[in-house]
Amino acid sequence: MGFLSDFLLCLPGLGLLGLCLIPNGRPQIRAYTETWLDRAVLKQLDTVLKVQNWRCTPLDLLAKASAATVSIEGYLIGLPLLFLCGFEDEACLLATALFLTTHVSCALKDLLCGPRPAHACQHAAASKQELKDSKPAVKVMEAARDIEFGCPSMHVALVLVMNGYAVHLLLQYAHADQFPGAFSFYVLEMVQAAAMAWVGVIAWGRLYLGVHSPVDLGLGAVVGMALLSLWVVVGQTWLAYIKMSPWAFGLHFLGCVWLMAAYPEPPIHTSSYTFTNVFCGAELGVAGPLSAAFWVSPIPRLIQQVVQAAPPQAIVIMSRMAAGADQTWLLYRLAGGVTAVLLARSLSKAVLVPLLPALLRCIPSRIRAAWQPPVSVEYTSIGEWKQRKAPPPDASAEPKKEQRKRPSDLRKERKHAATAAQSEPLDMGTHDSDLKLDSSKFRDGGVLLNLNGYPWDADVVRRVCSYFCAVASLVVYVRSLQFAAAMTASSKGQVLPGAEAFGGSRVREETNVEEKF
Repeated sequence: MGFLSDFLLCLPGLGLLGLCLIPNGRPQIRAYTETWLDRAVLKQLDTVLKVQNWRCTPLDLLAKASAATVSIEGYLIGLPLLFLCGFEDEACLLATALFLTTHVSCALKDLLCGPRPAHACQHAAASKQELKDSKPAVKVMEAARDIEFGCPSMHVALVLVMNGYAVHLLLQYAHADQFPGAFSFYVLEMVQAAAMAWVGVIAWGRLYLGVHSPVDLGLGAVVGMALLSLWVVVGQTWLAYIKMSPWAFGLHFLGCVWLMAAYPEPPIHTSSYTFTNVFCGAELGVAGPLSAAFWVSPIPRLIQQVVQAAPPQAIVIMSRMAAGADQTWLLYRLAGGVTAVLLARSLSKAVLVPLLPALLRCIPSRIRAAWQPPVSVEYTSIGEWKQRKAPPPDASAEPKKEQRKRPSDLRKERKHAATAAQSEPLDMGTHDSDLKLDSSKFRDGGVLLNLNGYPWDADVVRRVCSYFCAVASLVVYVRSLQFAAAMTASSKGQVLPGAEAFGGSRVREETNVEEKF
């Protein structure tokens, strides 16, 4: 029964992953879900408007602050800090869950093509659908940096997975009594209630900010619960396999490449694929140095040689930072880790931006054109795509309007004529202006180029490698501190206070510690 229950828990998450991987049938799925989602969002505009009617300054701040906690910046800051505090396994598990949730949510966005509330209002106006005169337009109160489809809500899926898995880890600590006296029954109940309450705040904030409708939140909750159940069952087993087998990380890397290559191509260019690139690189940067393949590589030996060549005073400082005996040295360790991440991020970007296009030019264009990132340059806004898909006005209704000659009918006719005469596409996005582009100008021998003329495939590789280097540098930094602590303890014949538990690995006075490096 245990195996059967685990399989049933994993089945929804595996089904969603399979839906993102299967290339055949995507046009049929999109043709069905697109119309249904358009109608569903239009019917639910009243709910969004009712939530926005309670607008006030404190609620504005709450909605924007809650949304900031579920963002790329928030997670890319929080997870490294968790790693620096010694919770390496937990940071790796959360980073992988973050990547899976982001990938599935973004892939479903570009597969289903569900509109956001503001897009649905303008699409209805463009296709001459009748809306109630008393219904105002949905106001988007979130600063627009990217163009994305709405369904499912990635914020809801992420907060469900991250909060749910964090609570799962806390319950494991409580049952194993790893922190005696830290987790009482009431504390655990309060933590679970706070985690679920925060999920509700995030969902309410997405409606309040006017960026999602209830159907987006519902599907986001389904995605979050499915992937949370999957990762609760297989997360610990996956991590143990990564640490034990030298071949496990290679298979994991190939799986990530397969996910990125099978990503569904959207009808317009969106920023969803960029998010998956970022989190894929960050996840590989955490899982790689924790894997068994890292310890059989020459990198640990190189770290050992660098630390041994350092001055004695530097080794003492590094050992104290690794031990974290007091808050001052803990802050020094955190500051050094953040600095290492920022430096690696900047240096890798500066090196990879000019280097990757030059390297990729060595590959024939026909081979590069065999697979290009799932980006589209045919349309540059959701508005242009929706406008071209909108049905033309009914010609049989025009004579009746001319016979009536009502002022409202004349205004509608002038509006129809102005819309038809526009050379610019109707912008249903949140950007001020989007130019109609000729896709042939953004191809170089079958290789897609972005608006700056930079190859898209090089941009994808750059993002993944840049974030991999940034996060991997953090792991190398921690390993250097651990080895310095091991050297100091070995020379004194004792263990420094706090160094034994730092980083999830025991620092002993025997020379066996050096063998691990």
